[in-house]
Amino acid sequence: MGLVDLGHEADPVLTRIVEEDKVPWYKKRNLRYLYFLLCPTCMGIEITSGFDSQMINGLQFIPSWNKYFGVLVVDAAGKETYALKAELLGIVAAAYSLGAILSVPFVPIVAQKFGRRWSIMLGSMIMVLGSILQGFAVHGEQVQEVPRNSI
Repeated sequence: MGLVDLGHEADPVLTRIVEEDKVPWYKKRNLRYLYFLLCPTCMGIEITSGFDSQMINGLQFIPSWNKYFGVLVVDAAGKETYALKAELLGIVAAAYSLGAILSVPFVPIVAQKFGRRWSIMLGSMIMVLGSILQGFAVHGEQVQEVPRNSI
């Protein structure tokens, strides 16, 4: 049995129709059209995810950003420069995926209890709240503390 017990909530007529349907999805015009429309949507999500990750990684090379959030260090050539601490750099790079990874165990439970619509609403509100907290964080310590305190 899976993580979520759906019980006998499905319509018995619809269940019977689905079980009797032996035609593969690619032979059905309506499903081919649906997947044709969904494919660019899924690709768009991956494209924006890659863009966001690249922006986060690109910030690490901007001297003013490093000066603001980093600490003064001496590099191998003996030149003074600003750099982020390893812990902060790691959490900045991982924060984008960290929320998705940490929420996986709770998603089926919340979806079963509140339904799909309210689960999406709750997830969206958490994302907006996290964005506001990160947007108003003006020091490196605040950026580092928000994810640590929310876990």
